[in-house]
Amino acid sequence: MNSRVAPPFPPNPAFGDVFGNWVWSGSRWVCTNTNGIRIVTQVFPASAPYMPSPGLVTAVVECVGGGAGGGGALSSVPPSFTVEAWSCGGGGGGSGGYSRIALASGLVAGGVNVTIGAGGAGGPATVQTTGGAGGVTSFGALCVANGGNGGGSNVSGAPSALDPSVGYGGLGGGPGIGDVAVWGNSGGSGGTEVFNPNLANSVVWGGFGGASFFGSSPSGAVDLAQGGGIAGNNGTFGAGGSGAASAVNTRPAVGGVGGSGLCVVTEYCWADVTDPGCGCGPTSGGARVAIGSQGWQGYGFDND
Repeated sequence: MNSRVAPPFPPNPAFGDVFGNWVWSGSRWVCTNTNGIRIVTQVFPASAPYMPSPGLVTAVVECVGGGAGGGGALSSVPPSFTVEAWSCGGGGGGSGGYSRIALASGLVAGGVNVTIGAGGAGGPATVQTTGGAGGVTSFGALCVANGGNGGGSNVSGAPSALDPSVGYGGLGGGPGIGDVAVWGNSGGSGGTEVFNPNLANSVVWGGFGGASFFGSSPSGAVDLAQGGGIAGNNGTFGAGGSGAASAVNTRPAVGGVGGSGLCVVTEYCWADVTDPGCGCGPTSGGARVAIGSQGWQGYGFDND
């Protein structure tokens, strides 16, 4: 049985984790003992400093701004079973914009502060209000993605007035800074329905939240007038929150919360290997262990 000296691998690795010139394959550490380019991905779901990996040549940075909150909703009050009323759905929040840039290693030497834009709050069931705007996501001043705009509330007036506000969808975040900088997606408009209490039921829906580059579009709330207003659904990774729904039950409902932004840094690093054994040869001074499925600390490793 061959034996090697195992490097001090970190515990509990995830697929694709890199340690020196080693990569975790999902079942064992594999030595990348050839010169060339290796790719390292750093993901920032929260604000944190970025530090370049050893051997960095180029970093491709992608940012998406925070998604906006969806609009709230409130139906009108029918005074009797013979008067029509309104069922209302709030508008969906717009998603954060997307920006991408390729940076030479010298531009990020020493690190860069990454700021992740917060998602906007869901809008209340108040006339002429909107969900909260999404925050700005930035990689220093080099790559910036703007947050989305909130969806409009949809609140009916008194039954005699029959004048619900419009649950319009919020606009996506405008272009920021980058080699590529594009708008986010707008949210959908909420429904507005005339309800006749003599009918068996009423259905109203909130507008969908705008999808972002990284986050899918949350569907609008649906209220069947069976027990209360329905809050909007929350967005993820820069998507807007969806609009609330309030059928004829006079129950206010808040819009969904927008998803916080995201920053992904894809690094292209030079793998300059001087030791064909990846630094775990028999003379490196560490403990000797057998290669196999029960390798060092229970992990296999492949130095061939």
